[in-house]
Amino acid sequence: MEKEIIKYLQDINIQQYKSDIGFKTLMDGVNDNLYVIPKYQRKYKWSKEKLQDLVVSLICEFPIPPIYTYRNSKNQLEILDGQQRIFSLFFYYIGKYVDIKKNGAVDYRKLVVDNRSFQEALEEAYCLEPLQTSIKLDDETEIDITYENLPMEVKRSLNYVTITVIEMRWAHPENKKETMQTIFKNLNSGGIGLNYQEIRNGIYDCKFYDMLHDFNDNNIQWRRLWGEEKEEKDIETLLKLCAYRQYVYFENGTFEFQEYMGRQSSFLDNFSEKVMKLDASPDIIEEYRISLEKFISHMNCGIQKKKSSTLLESLYIVCEKCHMDMDITLEMQKRILNSAQYKTNTTQGTFSKRNMCERWKDVYEILSQYTG
Repeated sequence: MEKEIIKYLQDINIQQYKSDIGFKTLMDGVNDNLYVIPKYQRKYKWSKEKLQDLVVSLICEFPIPPIYTYRNSKNQLEILDGQQRIFSLFFYYIGKYVDIKKNGAVDYRKLVVDNRSFQEALEEAYCLEPLQTSIKLDDETEIDITYENLPMEVKRSLNYVTITVIEMRWAHPENKKETMQTIFKNLNSGGIGLNYQEIRNGIYDCKFYDMLHDFNDNNIQWRRLWGEEKEEKDIETLLKLCAYRQYVYFENGTFEFQEYMGRQSSFLDNFSEKVMKLDASPDIIEEYRISLEKFISHMNCGIQKKKSSTLLESLYIVCEKCHMDMDITLEMQKRILNSAQYKTNTTQGTFSKRNMCERWKDVYEILSQYTG
């Protein structure tokens, strides 16, 4: 047992290198893209008030949580945790801000950096407004602490206020992806935690995920079908459809579901790990896109229960695996939803393998009645 524990710890050995970086040096590094925010990180949503609270902490030299990073193939430090803080401090540094109340959120995927500064990429993607920051004293007096308006002596002092940056390095890089999810969860256990799909978005940066996000953003019929989304459930649903396409089989009127052990999150994690290897296979990725497009084109009438991923997934599996090239009408959907068998296999153990396969069989039998 002792040897097994030692070997396990050696296999996942992560070394942490701590650096205390001066505020100005860190912000210049962000602007020069030495520190970068992965494109699929959670969107920036901090209010101006929350940004200002962080700035007050910086100026007063109150403790600010460390920024966790890891080095990518371009020798940049990708921010694993702390992107909201980095973004807020950068807005303060440049004296400009994206009004979240008007824009909803700042989506990192819209920033095209290439060979220019981070500020230039921001200004191209969003309309930046002047940012004024202040401290309110006990007597309600406000003191302007906007960076460019600070007295030189105060600004020099602020420039040298340090923020801790921790770079994580894996002794065995091949095990990196396996441990990053746990790190994500641990780092986000306080405050507003990341959901499972947001964690996946931060880890699985690959061409397959590029395809999913492009489809999610730009397929008009899909956006009309799903509607507005704030918790990445739209992306997660598309990911599920692709995973089901890979591991669900249909033969002699029966569905078989491979590689599924009863937990949706683990199933999607494992599938995400596998599609990381498809970067060199664009044709396979395109097959997934075509499959999604074909199915969504048959859903012009919409979905009977808004955002009913269970119904949508069932329809997709049956159409894809049983080669049913047909438009899905509201009448068909109502018959499915009113089916006693479908209800039973949906309300009792929605995600059990047995109930899922039985549910798909129910949908298959109903849709078969419309095929002639």
